[in-house]
Amino acid sequence: MMVYLVMMTIRLKELHRVLKSTGSLYLHCDTTASHYLKLLLDGIFGTANFHNEIIWKRFNFHADAKRFGRVADRLLFYSKTDNYQFERQMAPYKKAYIDAKFTHHDDDGRKFRLSDLNPPGERGPVYEFHGVTRAWRLTQEKMASIRERGQNLHKIQGATTQEILGCARS
Repeated sequence: MMVYLVMMTIRLKELHRVLKSTGSLYLHCDTTASHYLKLLLDGIFGTANFHNEIIWKRFNFHADAKRFGRVADRLLFYSKTDNYQFERQMAPYKKAYIDAKFTHHDDDGRKFRLSDLNPPGERGPVYEFHGVTRAWRLTQEKMASIRERGQNLHKIQGATTQEILGCARS
């Protein structure tokens, strides 16, 4: 492992040197070395330029006799600076997913789903919305944008707040 890490250090330093200021690096590794490589990358790129550890599930099931199966690899995502380019990856929903999840229809025939606006662990931004002041999953600007687009269905049932967050054409 030590020889591998020394070899990777040399290569990662060179990658950092030649990478444009708007560039980023996705390093694919397995669980054996990912934690060591993250330390190297933190030292070379800086902890502020670490953005994600992406877990890539390779198998649905893999039975090892004396441990849980090794079914995932890691992608470590770093950028050279905070001025990096990022293209969000999107794909259209499959019809089966739309039919299963978007079960409500608005007056225009658009399908929608109700989604919980409670933030994980109540750690969201706190502000007043429709007379309710509390922690929300979305920013105040995002909530206002949803309301302005006419996608707002706001219900308060006890402590449960729901909002239309996704729409799909029928």
